[in-house]
Amino acid sequence: MYRDDHDKPISTAEKLMRGRPAEPVPRPVGTPTPCHRCPKKNPQEAGGVERDLRRAVAAIELYYQVQGTAGACLSPATSSDPVTIRNLGIVRKIIEEKQLQTAAGILPLLSMR
Repeated sequence: MYRDDHDKPISTAEKLMRGRPAEPVPRPVGTPTPCHRCPKKNPQEAGGVERDLRRAVAAIELYYQVQGTAGACLSPATSSDPVTIRNLGIVRKIIEEKQLQTAAGILPLLSMR
């Protein structure tokens, strides 16, 4: 069962059916699954992606907490933990690179005056 039409226009029939409970649609035999569009790729790799995503979000949240409190939110043990230090460094590098990309995109616009 699937619905792989998120990028397709909605038909008149579908507009009329809105408000009705969605029913799963059987996938025709031989039709590939929509896994090629998903960052999880397939059910076997999904667990790793979900676990890694949770860990990445936790590291980003900690980075912003540390930035907002100038490190006061860290215990002495956490502030000297090599894994925490490494993860915060990785997050900082990614954020700085994104800021540089954003600045590089804006600079040409500023010089157009």
